Amino acid sequence: MPSTFAQLFWVIVFVVIVVNVVTGRRRAAALVAENRVTDDELREFTRNLMVGSALYCLSLAGIQRAGHFADPLCALAFPPTSGYGIAAWIVVAGTTSLILRWLWSPGGELLARVAPAFTRGPVSRTFSATRVRAFVTGLLIVALGGNIAVQLATPELVSRCLTRS
Repeated sequence: MPSTFAQLFWVIVFVVIVVNVVTGRRRAAALVAENRVTDDELREFTRNLMVGSALYCLSLAGIQRAGHFADPLCALAFPPTSGYGIAAWIVVAGTTSLILRWLWSPGGELLARVAPAFTRGPVSRTFSATRVRAFVTGLLIVALGGNIAVQLATPELVSRCLTRS
């Protein structure tokens, strides 16, 4: 029987995201006041971030539940061993692709302007779009590639996922 934490993992992830977005949105009021970002841009950014995060978390929660995975991360075992695992990797790869597509469009420039409100430190800082694009791209590549590399290098991590609840 999966633990309550395991059953609610993706809901908990979403709640953490919501808390961070709400905090960032409040801090971003200073950016609006300084005309570094418009209220409409900020509203659209936070709305899209919330909707995208909700869809991502709900999709993975649904896959975890439908696939009867006791551990929520077992749905992301690599290489996937079931249709549910393939679905989870499609969600992850699709989300990563959409983020990168948005990042390398004018969205990356907007992210650079709102980033000070969503990171630690003073909101008065500025980031270049080039630096933000490079950082986020690197982060996504290392996270996704590192996950796959670690799983391929240490099959015992994946072997615990071969049994479902």
